[in-house]
Amino acid sequence: MEWNSKVLEAESAGEDDYTIPVNRLKQTAPFFVGGLLYGWNFEYTPSDKARKVDEYMDFSPVRELTAGELN
Repeated sequence: MEWNSKVLEAESAGEDDYTIPVNRLKQTAPFFVGGLLYGWNFEYTPSDKARKVDEYMDFSPVRELTAGELN
């Protein structure tokens, strides 16, 4: 999601100062906690201009949290 003024205005319409950060945390925390508990798959390819290879980096949790683990 882009962090621009339209997104922030839409999120903050009628909200108190803590609602937006709490909602963002609820969206991102399961991703990080799942990675911390079960590990991460990590792939990195450094760039190489001579071979015209772009830098690539990807990481994802080995297993995502189940609905029971989210509560």
